Amino acid sequence: MNKLFLLLLFLAFLIVSCGEDTGTNPSKVDPDLVGNWTGLTVINKDSISYDVQFADSENLYKANASLIVITYSTSGSMTVRQEYKRSGTSTYTYTKPQLKINLLDETSYYFEGNMSEDKKSINGKVEIIVQDSIKTKIDIVLRKK
Repeated sequence: MNKLFLLLLFLAFLIVSCGEDTGTNPSKVDPDLVGNWTGLTVINKDSISYDVQFADSENLYKANASLIVITYSTSGSMTVRQEYKRSGTSTYTYTKPQLKINLLDETSYYFEGNMSEDKKSINGKVEIIVQDSIKTKIDIVLRKK
C-alpha cells in the first residue's frame, strides 16, 4: 500500500512539474520592455509620433500603441494640415535586441528597431503609407518615459 501511495505521489508530482514554465516560454513581458516608450520625428513641418506601452502582465506579444502622422501641403496661398491617427492593441516580437511592432495587427504600419545597450532607447524605423498608397520608412527613436 505504501509503495502504491508513493508511486501515485511521484506520478502526481511529475504531471504537475510538466506544466511549469521552465524559462523557454516566458510568462511575463521582458522587463527591458515594460513601461511607456515614445518617439517623435519632425521633417520640415511634418511630424510622426509613435507611442507604445508594454504592461507587465501575462498578455505576451500584445502592446498598446498609437501612431500620429501630421503632414502639411501647400497649394497656392493655402496650407492644408492632414492628420492620421491609429491606436489600439498591437502585436510584437522581441528577440533581443530586435523589436518589431505591427500596429493594430496590420502589416501596412509597423515599427522595427533595436534596443540600445543601456536599454533606454529603441532605434528604428516606422513604416507608413503616404500619398496614394506609397510606403515610406522614417527614422525614429523611442525613449522610455
